[in-house]
Amino acid sequence: QGGRRGVAGWKDEYECAVRYKEGRVEQAWDSYAAVMSRLARVLGDKGEVAEAKAKFERALEITARTVGAESESYAAALRDLARVLRDQGEVAEAKAKFERALEIKASTVGEESDSYAAALGDLARVLKGQGEVAEAKAKFERALEITASTVGEESERYAVALTHLALVLRDHGEGSEA
Repeated sequence: QGGRRGVAGWKDEYECAVRYKEGRVEQAWDSYAAVMSRLARVLGDKGEVAEAKAKFERALEITARTVGAESESYAAALRDLARVLRDQGEVAEAKAKFERALEIKASTVGEESDSYAAALGDLARVLKGQGEVAEAKAKFERALEITASTVGEESERYAVALTHLALVLRDHGEGSEA
């Protein structure tokens, strides 16, 4: 194995960490929420989506209580939960969470940050999936502009953002623009 763990190994590690943190909750709620989120990601990667959703919801509650529902950490937790909801087909609820995360990002890191651009891209993907093509296209274009100005046009993030925009254009008959 050479020190490499599979997903199952990481799940065991995170579950152990969660049990440990539960015993010391009063000392480090924010750390507990971070561990809970990591466990949820592993569960999601394993396909245990319902359990991942429950863990993300718990992490969101803890984050709201410890650092506040207007913090960047809360916005990140919202995005995590929204991704699981989207993957479960709960698109309307996912969209609402992505929109709220975007609002928080705007007030905490600003509308010209790479973090804001990533949140904008999340929302655009949901909009595309709902057939709201014009709105999705506008959000993808804005995310691309922000990404270009924050990390540059030679970055992997820019390439990913450009690909998302090209796909929405291609999928909706604007192939010459793509």
